[in-house]
Amino acid sequence: MNSNDRYDSIYRDEQIREQARRDMRGTSSSDDGLGLLILIVIGILAGVIWFIIQHAAVIRTIGIALILVSLQLVRYSRKQRKKRKKVIELHRIQKREEETRAATIDQKRHEQWLKEYEAREKINNDIKNKIYLDRVVADKRKILIVDDQNGIRIFLYETFLNEGFNAFMAVDGRDALAVFKAESPDIVLLDLRMPKMNGIEFLTKIKEVNHSAVVFMMSAYGELADLHKGVELGASPMWFTKPFDTDELRKTVLLTLYPN
Repeated sequence: MNSNDRYDSIYRDEQIREQARRDMRGTSSSDDGLGLLILIVIGILAGVIWFIIQHAAVIRTIGIALILVSLQLVRYSRKQRKKRKKVIELHRIQKREEETRAATIDQKRHEQWLKEYEAREKINNDIKNKIYLDRVVADKRKILIVDDQNGIRIFLYETFLNEGFNAFMAVDGRDALAVFKAESPDIVLLDLRMPKMNGIEFLTKIKEVNHSAVVFMMSAYGELADLHKGVELGASPMWFTKPFDTDELRKTVLLTLYPN
């Protein structure tokens, strides 16, 4: 080893020792800082513990007070929730009552309207009936019921008598012809099958008289040949098969005389 190498080796050793001293100084500084921090924390904790020990009664009082305040707040909150529920339920009840009251009012208005409408209709019908009866009384139309069955003949007689007609009855064609010539009826309700003179023979006779009376045929047997023959002899093409609807026959007679 020459002198230069020896100097280099000494220099490197010196640098290593210097670095070691620096590291030792840094480690010592870090350890000192950490120790100081620990001492500060311990001092703070000691102070807190001392404060708690010295003021334990005050802290306990504050804690109890906070607990009591919290309980009061919870109770108040519950009461407010109950009040809100009551208010909401009260609003619902009031709304239902208002809806019920409105429905009742609408129902009463509807019933009142119906009563007024029915009253107006009754007045109108009374006026129409009065006009109709006045017209019937003024006209005093005549109707002849020809039927050998007492029940039908009398029932139709009373029906049209109540309608304001001058009503006449006959039990067969012969009697009917005599009444027809004497009274000149406007309407004839004619049964086709009768003793002495049947309906077809009666129609033949009144055709000779050349009267403008409207004849409605009635038949319990539905003999189409006789009905068609009657139409040819001048009877109305609308006939009634027994048992017939009396109200329908009544309306047909009235519409024939009073088409409007």
